[in-house]
Amino acid sequence: GYTIRRSAGGFAYIDSNTSNTITFRQNIFGQCQSFGSGDAFTINKVDQSLDQAGAGVSTLINGDNPTPPPGFTQGVDACYSWNNTNDGAPFNGFRAETSNIRQGVHFFANTQKPGYTPYTYPHPLVTNGPSPSPSPSPTPETTQCSQLRQRLAQLQARQQQLKKRHRQNPRLNRQIRRLRLQIQQQCG
Repeated sequence: GYTIRRSAGGFAYIDSNTSNTITFRQNIFGQCQSFGSGDAFTINKVDQSLDQAGAGVSTLINGDNPTPPPGFTQGVDACYSWNNTNDGAPFNGFRAETSNIRQGVHFFANTQKPGYTPYTYPHPLVTNGPSPSPSPSPTPETTQCSQLRQRLAQLQARQQQLKKRHRQNPRLNRQIRRLRLQIQQQCG
């Protein structure tokens, strides 16, 4: 997606444009934008927004005016939805509000999260029935393999983002190669 930023302050997401008009969202972030003839502005491409859906793995930013340091990035931490219902009907809908939130990268609809272990339902303490036998815990090897695979998917998503911007990161490529080798050796 793209944003428009007025030099005098404020910005908004761009919804569409023609050769001589720009349509943008009003009253976003508590700001209402208006432009006058001759106002200076910039248009920026947005690959990922701070704390957007499906992003969030990063160092903590805090304080009265939390400002990310130079070079700050957030890793992909995808959202998953599955087996949800609304009045008995399947409901797994998620609609991205902006084009920088992409299905298959930032969110997965009707897809169970890798490594997910379901809870016993209803909870044994809520019912008067006998306690169910606990399901076996995944072996550390299985858990470690799923974590390695999830990390590989995150690195590959970052690699794809860089490719779209015609950039390369040799260090990232080496990390991916090492991680693939580690998965092959430990997980088969």
